Amino acid sequence: MKYSQKRKGVRLFVATALVFAFLSGFSYPQTNVRNTVVSAAAEVSVASYEELKNAVASGAQNIAITSNDMFYNPIQETITIDHDVSIRNASDALNLTLKAVPGKRHFYVTKNGSLHLLGTSDRTIVLTGDANVADPSSYSGGINVSGGSLELNNVTFNQTVAKLGGAIEAYDNAKLQLDTVSFRKTKATTPTYGGHGSAIYYDNSKSYSDLAAGSYNIQIANSTVDTTTATFNGAFFFKDVTARLENMRVSNIATSGNGGVFYIDNSDLNRSGVTTPQIRIKEINIENSNSSLSGGDFHVINTSMDIDGLQTSDAHASGSGGSIYAKLSDVSISNSKFIDNKSTHLAPAIGFKGGAMMIVDSNFTIHDSKLESALTSGDISASTENATYGGGIYITGNTVFKATGLSIDGGQAEFGGAMYIDSATSVTIDGSSSFTNNTATTNYSKTSAENKGDGGAIYVNPEVEIDGEVYNMYTRMHIAGDTTFANNIADIKFTPNNAIEKYREYIPLEVAGVSPDQSGVTEAYQKSPLNSWDINFDEEETITTKTIIVKYHGRNPAVLEATKSQVFTYTVTNSEEEVLPTVPILTIKEVGFEFPGSDFVKFVYRVDNDPSKPGVDVTKTLNLNTLPEGVILQEISGAKVLHIDAVWKDVPVVSNHTLTIAEVTDSSNPTLTDHSYNIQVYLKDETGNPVTGYVTLANGQVVIADANGMITFTLKPSDEPIVITSIPENYQVKVVQVPSDGFKTSYTADTGSGEHDYDTSFVTITSDSVVEIMNTVETNQVEPNVPNPDPGETPGTVTPEVPQTPKTPDDDAVDPGTGPITGFVHNDPMNLLILIMVSAAIVGSYELMKKTKHHK
Repeated sequence: MKYSQKRKGVRLFVATALVFAFLSGFSYPQTNVRNTVVSAAAEVSVASYEELKNAVASGAQNIAITSNDMFYNPIQETITIDHDVSIRNASDALNLTLKAVPGKRHFYVTKNGSLHLLGTSDRTIVLTGDANVADPSSYSGGINVSGGSLELNNVTFNQTVAKLGGAIEAYDNAKLQLDTVSFRKTKATTPTYGGHGSAIYYDNSKSYSDLAAGSYNIQIANSTVDTTTATFNGAFFFKDVTARLENMRVSNIATSGNGGVFYIDNSDLNRSGVTTPQIRIKEINIENSNSSLSGGDFHVINTSMDIDGLQTSDAHASGSGGSIYAKLSDVSISNSKFIDNKSTHLAPAIGFKGGAMMIVDSNFTIHDSKLESALTSGDISASTENATYGGGIYITGNTVFKATGLSIDGGQAEFGGAMYIDSATSVTIDGSSSFTNNTATTNYSKTSAENKGDGGAIYVNPEVEIDGEVYNMYTRMHIAGDTTFANNIADIKFTPNNAIEKYREYIPLEVAGVSPDQSGVTEAYQKSPLNSWDINFDEEETITTKTIIVKYHGRNPAVLEATKSQVFTYTVTNSEEEVLPTVPILTIKEVGFEFPGSDFVKFVYRVDNDPSKPGVDVTKTLNLNTLPEGVILQEISGAKVLHIDAVWKDVPVVSNHTLTIAEVTDSSNPTLTDHSYNIQVYLKDETGNPVTGYVTLANGQVVIADANGMITFTLKPSDEPIVITSIPENYQVKVVQVPSDGFKTSYTADTGSGEHDYDTSFVTITSDSVVEIMNTVETNQVEPNVPNPDPGETPGTVTPEVPQTPKTPDDDAVDPGTGPITGFVHNDPMNLLILIMVSAAIVGSYELMKKTKHHK
């Protein structure tokens, strides 16, 4: 009976073990799958990158960082946030800096993720990168948000860099909420494509949705932006995005494209019937913003925007709209001040438009705001051929413009010291607006009577042709009688009676009430508001002095060079077609081309401005209105230039004013890798100022020189040479190659003068000089291929690269690291086999013990 009871107990034990095994999922330890599990709600303390990464991966929702270790041991791989995660500074006494290695962001937030990064007012969390990494296209820090949400409080981005979004890159209806955030020295830069949004890049064009009124994709408050740079467009690049921005300070911003601070294009968002603006801006201070194209502060396309309490000073655009460029948009501005905004240095023959604003095909309202000293071009001179339009505001297209309580003081331009109205649906100025101390002049000298322009305050284009019909612009302009015009200066030399008679029908009642400056004018003139002291009209025949230069170029067999120039001036009136003068051609002795040991043959007119082509024999005199076939007049610095080449026996006419960048090698059998050389060309004019704006290459391609006069090229061994033509004489050039390990380059200036290293001093372009850039491969090494931009892209209109959202594990997939018992893999048949064998061994041992005891 005793042994029977023991046997039954053992059998019960074995059965219990089997049942436990089944209930536990036949489990055995799997320490390599998951080491720890934390409660999602409990706060987890971490001190290093590895601990932070593991905490996020384990599902932690509340994380406190207790150490500054990640400044000394940076984040090695971008941390993916795919659930709700809040990260804070564990101590008010801790200076917390999270550094990311080159090539990596700090965080990547998926569409299911939500990141809350929370510093304190005393101890902000700093996300830092390396904005000076050798590869400008690599990432270094910052956050990518692809459809999830991001909340930042008391956070600083320092020297983070990326192709798109120097600090933050967002897509797919991501929600961004930023409070007390600083952006310092962040960059969006690349030698090929991208380069948008030095602080934030948000492209919602592929997944936008029309949000409810008053809701926004992005909200920013109490934040600062300082010293950010973008290769192309904007510190903030918004595409099909709604935003609310309040209480911000922005300073020292530079872009080589459009929109120094904000580039906004909401072309795909529906504005019809929507009364809430897509972009709402309140109480923002901007200082020293620069754009190499249009819109020093704002470049806005197809957008509804409301601005209240903006103060901007020293905004500069090399194109149009020193502060604001608005096209096809609905813009409302109130309680704002624009100080010393400028529009300068655009490409020749285009001119400078809108010292503070250029408005195109838009509905534009401005209320209780002031523009001060808005200069269109501070360095323009009387000899410059380009007109300047609208010292304060330039209006064109089907624009509806309304101003109440607007003040423009100290504006300067050649046409319209304060405003230039090219065309508009309507222009309304009321609410005690004022135009004071504005000047229409060709060189901004108020003391020089002969340099006065038209429309000291407002220049109106009287007749506008639209779709083949001529419209009277004065009938579309309404200026209330309480508008003040004072101390505006322009040319008033015209016949008053003829002006009044000719334009009587153009004077609406609203304009007729304006009181012009009446000093020193006739009674008939006093009755007309169309006086160019205030509103333009000048019937007097104007006389313009122009210049013709005949340049003789010569080089004898001994390579002795000389250039001789004849300068002729002639006048053109506004009432007749331009007639060029007949000029005499000098002899060889008069030119002074008597080189020793040379046999002079003849002078020839240069054909197509190409010295390599056979020229056309000269005559004693030349009527410039009937040039021989193929002979052209070159436009250089406001003058027309005729080139004549001296030809000696057996000596060809040589190249002139050309910069060539090419890939060559001194090896007879070179084996070149397909390495891309990043080459920067700097251009200065004869006074040493950077040449900015558009530059045309020999193949017809137009490239952009930035505010420093720099043009960036990417050159491979298989590429055709890059040739910049028509560089004026006495301009200066410097060529710099971005360093690459294992490669050495040099260039030759003034063919035959010897090799020079890159990054030398500027070389002056002289007559008959050629600058060739040569790259010599010293070692063969495989370099990574640089991605090429879309063939259809051109600088300034580059389609931004939209990174694809990384693939994430299926949310419904079974996690092999979870089961009835943490740290075990369940439902494995091997477990059942092991337990059966163990149970059999126990039963066998028991039977053996029983028999042994019974035997004894």
